Amino acid sequence: MKINLIQNIPITRRFFSLWVTLIALVLGSLSGLAVWGYLEQRVQLAQVNKRISVILPQEAKVRAKVKEKEEFTADHRAVLDYQKTVGQLKSENMDWDQALSIMESAMSAEGRLFNVQVKGQTLKGMAAFSTLDSISYFQSQMKKSSSIYNFAIDSVEEASAMKDVKIKPETAKVVRFHFTFKSLAPEEGGR
Repeated sequence: MKINLIQNIPITRRFFSLWVTLIALVLGSLSGLAVWGYLEQRVQLAQVNKRISVILPQEAKVRAKVKEKEEFTADHRAVLDYQKTVGQLKSENMDWDQALSIMESAMSAEGRLFNVQVKGQTLKGMAAFSTLDSISYFQSQMKKSSSIYNFAIDSVEEASAMKDVKIKPETAKVVRFHFTFKSLAPEEGGR
């Protein structure tokens, strides 16, 4: 029988060199990974800086143009607002002379237009006619026009019933009407 009086070597001492090697490998790997990440970031940073150096001159030009435009706008605000307003009014403006000439041409010789109100593209009017046939002729002529939409006679009254306006003869008929007007451009064949 053998008796071993030597103490057992602890595991940490027995595999010390293995442990040191393992720790050195882990630390080396982490260091290598850190260096690789650092170098990769430097490459990306260099690319970003290159892009920025290309963009900066363009940005300076754009800023200069914007500043120039802002200064111009500030100096000429009234004129620009006026031009904008004129443009809006031209786009919304209707050729009401054309509408009036259409109404006058649609009336018979004894018909008289005496009240016209405009709101947007809608025209409301009043006219006096001596006979019901004249009213019928006026209605048919208005409906034939390609610029007139939704023409309708709202009412027909005796001239004697009109208290605000004196119409001669008192036997005449007063017609209230309305329609939507769409101006024809000259190239479309407007009147």
